[in-house]
Amino acid sequence: MEAEGRCHEEIVQYLRTHQTRLDSKLEYWIAKYEKDTEEKTRELEILKGSKAKDLERLQELTKLVRA
Repeated sequence: MEAEGRCHEEIVQYLRTHQTRLDSKLEYWIAKYEKDTEEKTRELEILKGSKAKDLERLQELTKLVRA
């Protein structure tokens, strides 16, 4: 019976340690996801602005060629 109790305590300790490690990894990946998502959102906004400027310039040049 004593061996069972000791074994149980060792398993519980292992699981707590493992859960702590997993919690740390989860926090890391959540932070990384948020950071990467914000960065890509900024990049997308820059690209959208660039596209709009390019389209405007294309329309201006098209008018010049047709005139």
